[in-house]
Amino acid sequence: MPQKAGKVKLPKKNIYRWFYKHYGYIGMENYTEEMNKEILKAIKMILENTGLIELDFIGKVLVKLSDNPYLCEEFLKELEDLGF
Repeated sequence: MPQKAGKVKLPKKNIYRWFYKHYGYIGMENYTEEMNKEILKAIKMILENTGLIELDFIGKVLVKLSDNPYLCEEFLKELEDLGF
């Protein structure tokens, strides 16, 4: 079960460096370069293709999915079945 981090306070500058240091379990250095690249590409795609309302909705959905591994797997399966 994921740990509750509470509120996230983003820096006003160097958000990438902050993200790299705080991502997942003690930063992105604990993951492969390919995994990190895919995560950052996905975040970039979301930011480029959503407005603030949509971004807020996606954030809330992701928080709920992180609380429920079954729903996370179910949603992933549905997306794969749809060809995504």
